[in-house]
Order: sequence, then structure tokens, then C-alpha cells
Amino acid sequence: MLNPYVHELVDVGKSYRKAYIKNIGIYAASGSNMRKILMVCILSIVILASALEVTQTQASISDVYFLGYCYRGMDQYYGTYVTAYEQGGNGTVRLGVYNYGFMFPTGWYYLYETANISAVGINFDWMDTDEYVNSTDYGMTKTNPFTLEYYDYEYFMIDFSIPDTVSNLILHRYEIAVFNVNASGKEDIIWTYSGYYFAVYSEDQADAQLQFQELQYLLVGNPPYVPPMIDPADFRSTEAQLHLRKAWIEFFSGATRYMLGDFTTAKSHYQNASDLIDLAFDAESTRGVAIEDADLNSLNSQSNYYNALGQAAQTEADAAMVEANAVMRQSEATYLQSFAWILFGLGFVFMGFAAIVYGWKKPKPP
Repeated sequence: MLNPYVHELVDVGKSYRKAYIKNIGIYAASGSNMRKILMVCILSIVILASALEVTQTQASISDVYFLGYCYRGMDQYYGTYVTAYEQGGNGTVRLGVYNYGFMFPTGWYYLYETANISAVGINFDWMDTDEYVNSTDYGMTKTNPFTLEYYDYEYFMIDFSIPDTVSNLILHRYEIAVFNVNASGKEDIIWTYSGYYFAVYSEDQADAQLQFQELQYLLVGNPPYVPPMIDPADFRSTEAQLHLRKAWIEFFSGATRYMLGDFTTAKSHYQNASDLIDLAFDAESTRGVAIEDADLNSLNSQSNYYNALGQAAQTEADAAMVEANAVMRQSEATYLQSFAWILFGLGFVFMGFAAIVYGWKKPKPP
């Protein structure tokens, strides 16, 4: 990089002048070359100072975060990620301010000292260039500035409103500025932050975007990480599956109309898709109840059948038990009859034995 400070010029000839710049080592073969080199040096200094100014001023405002938006994410109409608010709505932006020095008003050197912040404001591209919506934090005014010491950091909140007339067909830009008041009462901007991709939705656009987000997770999911919440294979009803296929058609038709900026028609398609999903669940629910009733009736019939079989088996078992009892009683009677005959036989044996004894002991006649 060329050094901006030229310390000495040495004339070494009349016809062919050569300029020697100490500490740099740049030679100029003629007067025109010298002028060109000096011009390049000046331009380099300007470019360097401009780049330094942008870097320093941007870096002193950080952690810019919008609150109260109606949507933040990828927008298919604008083709990029946006932070969106609705026309006629309100919002808040939170930002951090860090004081590590600021550019002197002439733009040639930095002041490393306390900042007396008189205002922190935001300007949108639909406003005048010198118009800002300022933060009301700490009661900051030009006569009552907020003191931010060197190397201190502080958060500020700015509330803003969006007019109904702001266009929703283009993206908007904004600039956040921090104002400092010096000892003489002069107010200057010491730090700025510029942002883009700020969207302002119409009512239909906001409704369509919300419906799209809901339907996307129901029908598409977030591939490859999140599968869709509705799987047509889970629906057994033919009517329900037809409703789901129609819902897909309406969903993609709505997405196409939204990309073209026809937000009202897109909203209508999304609503049709949502209604068709409800009809699919109703059809599946009706069929499910019928199937459950049929299954219950089938189970009841099977239960009655098996109960009847059980009762018949019980009756047959009872009859077998009665027959078994009769056989047992007959066996017991036969046993008793056999025992009686045994006793009867033994009686005759004893009678014969008694007759023999009697005959043996009976006195004989003389």
C-alpha cells in the first residue's frame, strides 16, 4: 500500500526528471508520471479512509433484532429470507451500542472518549432521509444526552409503526443511527447500521404466508429432517385419500400464485387445501367408526358362537357324568350282591360245620 506522506522530492535532471519519494521507493520517469502517481496516492488515501469509516461505524452497532414481526424466514415471492411486518402494524427493534471510539466530524481521525448520545433512531426508505424514529430509552435528548463511557456497551429499544401505504411489492431497507452531541452543542451521527430484506406484508399476503407454513408441515414437512405430519398411506378410506390428493393440488396452486404476487388467490387456494384436509379426516373418521362397529359385531358373533360351543360341551359333559354315576351305582350294587352271596355261602358252610359237630357229639343209644 502507498504511504500517503511524501517527505522529499529530489530533482535529478532537467530533461528527464526523476522523483524519489523517501520511505516508499517510487520512481517517476516524467512529470506526467509524477502527477499520475500523486493522484493514485490521493485516491488510495480516500478509499482507505472511506473503508475504515464504514467498518468502524458499522461495528459499533450490533445485536440488531426485530421483535413483533408477523413472519421471519424464506419468502418465495421475494426469493430470500425476510423479516416481515403487516401494513399498518407496529414493531420494535432491539440493538446494542458499543463505544470503542468514533470518527471525528472531519472524518480524519477517531476520538476515544465518552459518547454523549442524544438519540438512537431508525430510518426506513419510505421516510425522508433525515427523518428518524428515535428510542425513548433513558429520556435522551440533545440537552439531556445519555452518557456512554469508552468501552461501555448498552442496549436500546426503538418502537416504530408502519403506514398502510407502504408497498408490499418490494423489499425495503433501513438505517439505524446513533447521534452524539459535543461540548458546543453540535449534534452529529457517529455510528450507523444499514439493513435490507425488510418486508411489509398486505393482509392477504400475511394470511397466505401463515397458511403456507401450516400446510407445509402437514403435507410436505421439512425434508430431509422433518417428515410430513400427514401420510396418505395412513388413510384407509378411498374418499379420504382423494381429498388429500386434491389438497396437494390446491397447496401447490397456492404456492404458484404466491410466487407471482397474487396473494389473494394464493390465500383462497390455501384455504381450499385446509378444508380438504378436514374433509379427509372426517371421511377417515366415519369409515373408521364403521370398521370398528363391524369389528365389534364380528367379535360379538364369534363370542356367541364360542359360548354356544362351550355350553354344548358342558351339557355333554354333564350327561357323561350322569351316565358315569349310574354305572358306578350299578357297580356298587353288583359288589354288594356279590358280598351277600359270599355271606350266604359262608352261612351254609357254618351250618354244615355245626351239623357235623352236632352229629359227632350227639349221644349214641346204648
